[in-house]
Amino acid sequence: MMWLRGEARTTNNPPNERLRAQVQWYVGPRGSRRSVSWSVDSVAVKVLKVHFSRISVFRPCLFNVNTVANGDGVYFKSGLCPYTTARSKIHATIHAFRAMDAFHWRKNLDKPVPGRIYLVNVNLPVGENVSDNPSVNLVFTHPSVDAYDNWAKVWSDPRKADADQYIASQSGILAQSSTRLNFWRAYPGSDGKTRYMQGTARPGAASITTDYPYNASQIMTITVYLSTGITSRGRIGIDAAMTARALKEPWLTDSVDKAVLRTALHDLTSTISSVQGLTMITPDNTTTIDDYLDNYDLSSMNSNHWVGSCSIGSVVDANTKVQNTNNLFVVDASIVPSLPTGNPHGMIMSAAEQAVAKILALSGGP
Repeated sequence: MMWLRGEARTTNNPPNERLRAQVQWYVGPRGSRRSVSWSVDSVAVKVLKVHFSRISVFRPCLFNVNTVANGDGVYFKSGLCPYTTARSKIHATIHAFRAMDAFHWRKNLDKPVPGRIYLVNVNLPVGENVSDNPSVNLVFTHPSVDAYDNWAKVWSDPRKADADQYIASQSGILAQSSTRLNFWRAYPGSDGKTRYMQGTARPGAASITTDYPYNASQIMTITVYLSTGITSRGRIGIDAAMTARALKEPWLTDSVDKAVLRTALHDLTSTISSVQGLTMITPDNTTTIDDYLDNYDLSSMNSNHWVGSCSIGSVVDANTKVQNTNNLFVVDASIVPSLPTGNPHGMIMSAAEQAVAKILALSGGP
């Protein structure tokens, strides 16, 4: 069973239709994929009848609801997915953070919630080993930069030439992300481990802190991330309202990670004077790089590249099947144990394709 979740502003609109067409191109014609359906803005709210390998009585596994419906399969807000049967392999493709909201693991709660059924027989480290890129923004101005109105009107009132180009050929600046340039460098840590820095440059800025005047039409941001090799980890859990959140933030919990990020920031800013007309305005010349990093709000380092909450080898096996179950699989960023060198999207797609091949090769239902 596969249920595709679409991200669209509204239903039945041109952007949604283009997204639908892209998905159809990827998975093949609808007629040749009986078990593929399209659902816009859908959320998996429960899985019914997960089959456990160590018990003889099968009980429903609730996904974010308080009641149990009859039958097997995956239940969405819009109803039961029609392609699941009693023999189905249930594939949960949520994402690294929502996985904790889907799995109501008893150990993450101070007190049990009435009306819920918990997977007390499965003792797995769901929500542990969570990692995300710690990131710090540096804001500059340069005469050659077009800040593109800081993207404020890109949806409601885009520049006509760019909008016309996008409508005609789905190309140009509106068909791309705001990122203009990525670059990387490896840094050795005092613990003997190599960590990678990724720099991402883009027009505009999310926030600016300076008392000096600046030209808002010429602002650009370089975000400095740490990726492969970082050892900082956090934990995702469920609060009393049954909402998944970070119980332990994963950014710079290891002092060596912070030292490497500090070195990378000094490295990057040391070359500013070699570029004529380039001025750093956040932090400005009243704040040192060291003070800027030391006072940077940790929660603002969130890159939303969460991985590791259902890691392969600890929560799921090499076939992405949840350990101690017979028919529940997780295929999303949560199964990845550590961060890749660049942005994770391509890696996640590659891992998902390999997971699908492994799942289809297993015996059992479709």
